[in-house]
Amino acid sequence: MKTYSLPMPKDDGRVEFLFTYKDIEALGVRRRLRLRDRFSRGIHAMTFSIRNSGTSLDGMISDAGIGLEEIGHTIDLLRGGGGRRGHHAHLRDIVSEVADVLPFNGIEWATESTEIYNDVKHADRRDPTAAELHTMLIKNRLVFRVWLARRIGVPDSTIESGMWRMKRGIADD
Repeated sequence: MKTYSLPMPKDDGRVEFLFTYKDIEALGVRRRLRLRDRFSRGIHAMTFSIRNSGTSLDGMISDAGIGLEEIGHTIDLLRGGGGRRGHHAHLRDIVSEVADVLPFNGIEWATESTEIYNDVKHADRRDPTAAELHTMLIKNRLVFRVWLARRIGVPDSTIESGMWRMKRGIADD
């Protein structure tokens, strides 16, 4: 699973990492393995298009929407909630864990991400531009990576110092 690698600036084969083993050590690896089991469905959906090239942009947005909703749903269940809530509420559950380190407003992201996901999912809704889809895909993946990093114990300072790598491709707001 390639949740550890970040978008590369050029096609030179180098992989850039948000964090290293030294940042998380054995405890972080154990946390990652537990997360893989507890959030497997959401993580799988979030990483499908990373593992399988050739997926359409609409498909990547759909997969991200499914994955993020599943992660938020599981967070809600683990907090003792009933889990039967809408997509937006589940994205807000994720944001509640990472909003302070995101380079954009997390609540606005949850709303915009839900709108774009529903636009792609429903034929009677507007057709987002490729630029809108691409920007949202990058933001969705950034939220996912920050959430995952935080959950396994990556220090906020390490996340913040690597943020510029994860923000590549996000249109200036």
